[in-house]
Amino acid sequence: MRAADHDHHELPSGTSAGQGSDALAGLAPVVDVRVGRNSAGGNEPLFRRLLRMFRDGQRDAIVRFRSAREQGEASCALRHAHNLRSTAATLGMTALAASSRALELAQMQGASDAAMLADLEARAAADLADVLSALAAVEID
Repeated sequence: MRAADHDHHELPSGTSAGQGSDALAGLAPVVDVRVGRNSAGGNEPLFRRLLRMFRDGQRDAIVRFRSAREQGEASCALRHAHNLRSTAATLGMTALAASSRALELAQMQGASDAAMLADLEARAAADLADVLSALAAVEID
């Protein structure tokens, strides 16, 4: 597969992007189910598993980011922001991907403005809370 094709998965033959979306309709507008399902190759059980892994593994990502920054572990903080951003983007969590990308960029650039960082953290934390709330409202287990 060419690198340019990596982000554009084709669904298996006979599968439509809308299949199974009724059960996950409660995720809108914080999760673009079509994007997430495409990332899972149209495999509904895999997509649900990835959502569970996100829920369980990223719920405290902002706390981990903040803790790493406070302890002077810049590379660890960057990794937390990057992991949150990339996972959110893969699963179709557009707002969270954008807010965590802003946090990642600020960390990458060595931002030291405490008020700006607090605002970026608050935005990413709110977006993460929205996603976690949406995931709690639908059956993904």
